[in-house]
Amino acid sequence: MEDNRQNRREFLKFLGISTFSLCCGCHSAKYLNLRKDCCNDKEFKKTIRLMSFNIANARGNNDNFFDTQPKEKIEWGLNWLSAVIHYHNIDVICLNEADSNSIRTHGIDTAKYIATKVCYNHIINEKLFSLPAILEVGNVVISRYPLKFNMYRQYGDKIVDQARNAFKSFLDFDVMFANKTSLNIVQTHLDNQSEAIRREQTKKLRSHLETKNHPFVLLGDFNTTPGNESFKHLVNNNFVSNPYLGSPTYPSGMPTTQIDYILTSQGLSIANYHTIRNRISDHLPVIGDITID
Repeated sequence: MEDNRQNRREFLKFLGISTFSLCCGCHSAKYLNLRKDCCNDKEFKKTIRLMSFNIANARGNNDNFFDTQPKEKIEWGLNWLSAVIHYHNIDVICLNEADSNSIRTHGIDTAKYIATKVCYNHIINEKLFSLPAILEVGNVVISRYPLKFNMYRQYGDKIVDQARNAFKSFLDFDVMFANKTSLNIVQTHLDNQSEAIRREQTKKLRSHLETKNHPFVLLGDFNTTPGNESFKHLVNNNFVSNPYLGSPTYPSGMPTTQIDYILTSQGLSIANYHTIRNRISDHLPVIGDITID
């Protein structure tokens, strides 16, 4: 835990200095259509397979945010993940801590790299902050189906509050099918140090979710266990649920704690919910089949 706190202090110090000196700290999210001839925009099927995975910039099973691995190891990890996506026939992949253009991952754009490998055309690429060629990281979505990007929000409104929230955020988007139906998904990454901050974040997140008048999926790295108040606030009154919870996702070498989830609102059901062992992250990916009732 002390190592985590030290790592967080170093990260915030680095970010503050960099933001001040470069007048940067810009954050953004955008939808990309690679427009390759992939033949992967399938017709609508009632059950969609999702993956939620904190990829930890493919650095392996450690908590060092600035750890730099050889380029060959990063590429090996992304190739492994691409093979998993292909083997398990996953339709939509939601990743936390995915680098776009960072020194530590040798400038590899994680989303485009994987999308090209599996021949999926559709990407949402978020940058929680952008110091190009130094550190660009955020949540990303990779999909075989077209996407509609609805909104992106950091949990803080100004740079100081964003830093206090460790630049965590949520994405809201729709997966669009050929029969003009869609599946709404909200992806998030919550604070990993403070339960008090997580409670604030889940309050804002639930307020957003309560505005919806249609079924939705909520997924991501919540950094909270089912016993914590922040998690209970999200699921209170069966607002979102998953009857198959119980599989630990962290740390990946010998997982003991469940902090990564796929949850559904009423009107959707989930099955085949499971984790996959890996060596490219300190988290395990979770997979689930979502059926639109």
